Amino acid sequence: IKSRGVYEQPGMTLLGKCYEYLLQLILDRRARELFDHLSLYIGKQIYQGYWFDTGSQAAMAAIQRFSDLATGTIKVDLYKGQINFAEAKNVPHNLYSAEDASMESVGGFDHVDSEGFLGVLEVSAEALAVQKQIDISKFSADEEEKTRIQRPK
Repeated sequence: IKSRGVYEQPGMTLLGKCYEYLLQLILDRRARELFDHLSLYIGKQIYQGYWFDTGSQAAMAAIQRFSDLATGTIKVDLYKGQINFAEAKNVPHNLYSAEDASMESVGGFDHVDSEGFLGVLEVSAEALAVQKQIDISKFSADEEEKTRIQRPK
């Protein structure tokens, strides 16, 4: 809490880090990106005194969904100013499962799917190479691959 120029808040730092660990368990990458964006926006709005303006209220309403999912107990270890995750309990919306940690065990993942995904990403890389924004020879030892991507005449 900001008060008379004093910014030390070890208790809030500890709570914030525990909340961050909890969010890592319950939010996927896209939801976490949105949460982080909204959090920064809300923090800036509050710091500038705009707690009750329309943008702040809308952002707080949007972030409420994440807060509804954030339940559980996070245990941390404290050592020389460091906060390290130790354990999570009673996290009903936890996306992580040790049994499902491998891609093969979830949804019948087939490694051939990766090839298709990489092919999609390759389209962008080829466009960059054609426009001489990247030099493909740095990334490919295959001479046929180097000559396949040519600038149109």
